[in-house]
Amino acid sequence: IKPTYNRAYLQQSLPTTKRPYNKVCLQQSLPTTKKVTYIYENFFVFIEKEKRENNFYTMSKPSNVIKFLHIIENLKRTKRTGWVDNGIKGPESIADHMHRMAVMAMLFDNKSLDTSKCVKMAIVHDLAESVVGDITPHMNVSKTEKHKLELDAIESFRTLLGDTPQSREIRNLWQEYEDASTPEALLVKDLDKFEMLVQAVEYEKCECHGFSLCSVYISKDISARIV
Repeated sequence: IKPTYNRAYLQQSLPTTKRPYNKVCLQQSLPTTKKVTYIYENFFVFIEKEKRENNFYTMSKPSNVIKFLHIIENLKRTKRTGWVDNGIKGPESIADHMHRMAVMAMLFDNKSLDTSKCVKMAIVHDLAESVVGDITPHMNVSKTEKHKLELDAIESFRTLLGDTPQSREIRNLWQEYEDASTPEALLVKDLDKFEMLVQAVEYEKCECHGFSLCSVYISKDISARIV
């Protein structure tokens, strides 16, 4: 939906509490498409107003932020390939996996690590899969090719969002994770494997699947890192 700007009208209807939309409008019996358009329009005006009042000029163009959000919505709909290949009914999505990883990072207590950075990295590390999908080793895609595909996706996000501190942070966190160049990146990589094992145990406990997923997913490499 492409919102049509009527700045004078929208600024009049913008609540003084700086809410990004007008709840009164949503309570009216408007068609769903008009409600969504109204929310979008007011969101844009809200952001522009904040930028003017707080000198916050480093944010991406609001319409491009919305486009970006619609792209990464694919993470909510795309099921994890490994579970699909093993016949799991209603498997977790990529977003499900990333969310629990972020929670795990929050619970990790190590004063020598930047926990906030770990949480952000967990959220960012699979963003490229919203474009390229969940590529597994069984797909005969080389690591080099996989990295290039995902890098191109991350760079496309930066192009879409513009050269802002936020887009640079997404790019840098993703690259740091890929390079495993810091203690935080190494932790998040371990959490990536550990979250998968937790999910495997949960699927194994469900009698509807009828076979051991742990025997499929616990490799020597993963076991060694956990021990």
